[in-house]
Amino acid sequence: MLAVWIQIYQQCSEQEREALIAHILRYGMDSVLSQLRISSSDDAAPDDPSAA
Repeated sequence: MLAVWIQIYQQCSEQEREALIAHILRYGMDSVLSQLRISSSDDAAPDDPSAA
């Protein structure tokens, strides 16, 4: 999962990186995940293989 976040971050522009970091610092990672419709408990092995 960390490798995916690193790839996403590297593909962002400097402005996108700053906005992403500011959002995470202000609202937390749960907010980012909820906007992506991912709960923080989804890090565990999913019961539904189609959820990936």
